[in-house]
Amino acid sequence: MRSKPVMFTHDSKFRVEGLTTRRRVEINANYKCLLDKYQLTPDQVAYIESDRCYVAESPALLREYFTRFPAPQGSVIISDGGKAFYSGGVSVLQSCGVSRNETLPPLVHQYLSPNDNHHHGAAKAKWRSKCASNGWGKDDSIESSLCLLSFLTHVPPEDICGYFTKNMCLDVDNLNAEICTERISDGNFSGILKNRFFKICSTVFKQFEETGEINDCLPVPKAINEIDCTLDGPYWSKF
Repeated sequence: MRSKPVMFTHDSKFRVEGLTTRRRVEINANYKCLLDKYQLTPDQVAYIESDRCYVAESPALLREYFTRFPAPQGSVIISDGGKAFYSGGVSVLQSCGVSRNETLPPLVHQYLSPNDNHHHGAAKAKWRSKCASNGWGKDDSIESSLCLLSFLTHVPPEDICGYFTKNMCLDVDNLNAEICTERISDGNFSGILKNRFFKICSTVFKQFEETGEINDCLPVPKAINEIDCTLDGPYWSKF
C-alpha cells in the first residue's frame, strides 16, 4: 500500500467554502470536474488561506497529512533532518503514529530516497511536458496543479518497487562502494566524487571493509565559512 500525496496550496481557486459569487461557484464546479478527470479525491487537496504564494513545510502540515491518511501499523519512514520532521527535538512523525522514523543527512537522503531520487523527478518531467503541449499558463493553475498531483499519485506499483530496489541496492548480494556509486549516480560521478560528505562516508566504508570496525565518530562536514548548512544539495558542498 502506498499513501496518497496531498497538495497544500494558498491558491484561492481551490477554496471550497464561502463561495458567494457566481464566478466562485463556477470555479469550484470546474475544480470538482478536474478532480474526477485526474482520478483524485478531495482529501488530497488542502487549501490554506493566506496572501503568500507558497506553502512552507512544517510540523503542522505533517500532522494534517496523517489526519487525512493515517500511518499504517508498523510503518517506517526515512526522512532527512528538516525542521518539519522535528518539534522540540521530538520526532513529529512518531507523534503522528509512525512506528519508526530513521533520519539521514540530506546529502545521503537525496540519493536513497525514492521520492527525491526519481519519483518526483519523473512526475515533474511528465508534468512539464504536459504543460508545454497544452500551453498552460497562470490562468490554468487548477488543472496544472491537479495534473502534477495526478502524476505523483498514479504510479504503477512495480515502478515504486523499482525505485526502492535501485536506490537501496536491494538486488545486490555483494555490495561494495563502487556498486553504490554507480547506482546512485547513474554513471555521472562528477558531483558525487567531489562531495565532502561522500568522501567521508567512502573512507569510513573502506575502513569497515578492511577492519570490520565502524567509525562511530563520523564528522559532519562544514562549508568553508563554517556555517552549519549544506544549502541545497551536493553542488554547494564541492571543494
